[in-house]
Amino acid sequence: MDPKDLERTIRIEGGSGADRPAQLVVLRGVERGKIHELAGVRALLGRGPTNDLVLPAQSVSQMHAALYEEDGEWFIQDLDSTNGTVVAGARLTPRTPHRLRNGDAVEVGDQMMLFCANAKPIGSLQDLLDIKVDTDKVKAEVDALLADLPGFGTD
Repeated sequence: MDPKDLERTIRIEGGSGADRPAQLVVLRGVERGKIHELAGVRALLGRGPTNDLVLPAQSVSQMHAALYEEDGEWFIQDLDSTNGTVVAGARLTPRTPHRLRNGDAVEVGDQMMLFCANAKPIGSLQDLLDIKVDTDKVKAEVDALLADLPGFGTD
């Protein structure tokens, strides 16, 4: 596992969540700590005031991305934004839908959000900070993987 993946994805446990709205939790940016509920089946995200989710940051395009639900799954699509959209560390191709998973980090310009769907709703940013990662175990797993690579192990 790449240690950077820990920054990109946090798995959120929960039940079926069929009656729970999806959420975007702002982790980095001008609205850090704000929780946006995706109550409908479609939401436009951008800096402009007519968007469903307004992120008032210069790095966010007026109409940056679209989020929508289809057959119980959520998708995001970059709308040819200036600074692009990144999900779990991968830059999206404009106008191409990308399926979102619980815990995906969504970067819009310099803003970062955590996508939560079909999971226990997050009550506050403190709930996220309470997630604990066993860094010793992660380091041991990374060391074991690197040991098998030429130039990293003790050949």
